[in-house]
Amino acid sequence: MRSASPDVIIQFGTGSPLADISQWILTDVPVGDEGISEDGTAYGHTHVQNLMVGISNQPDITLEGFFEDDDNGPDHVFGTISGANTDPYTLRVTWTAGSPPSTSEVPVHIKSYVRLGKVKAITRFRVVLLSAGPSVHTRQAGY
Repeated sequence: MRSASPDVIIQFGTGSPLADISQWILTDVPVGDEGISEDGTAYGHTHVQNLMVGISNQPDITLEGFFEDDDNGPDHVFGTISGANTDPYTLRVTWTAGSPPSTSEVPVHIKSYVRLGKVKAITRFRVVLLSAGPSVHTRQAGY
């Protein structure tokens, strides 16, 4: 079951092909960059001054969905937290609506993975992905 748009394809993994995880994800997938700033407010100022440091970052990406512990389910895919020597995974989001379709790809590490058991509700999972490099946004040619 999926409540998100059928025009969005979400893939995750290492190597090729990436696993299609679209059917598990019930939340928005925020892919984009933010500028990092430093507080530059001096003593005596009455208004905050933020100084841009010239570095951008992909904020943490939190995904949630219904828990599934099958061999290829989210528990299998996200259940191992990234270690110091773990190569990054790839999170790819493709928007197929519109012309031309576009893709965002982010190298990520698994920061956390939890199972969310609730009374009178279906068990869910939550995974937090930490950026391991710049996001790449492309539009498919030929449209």
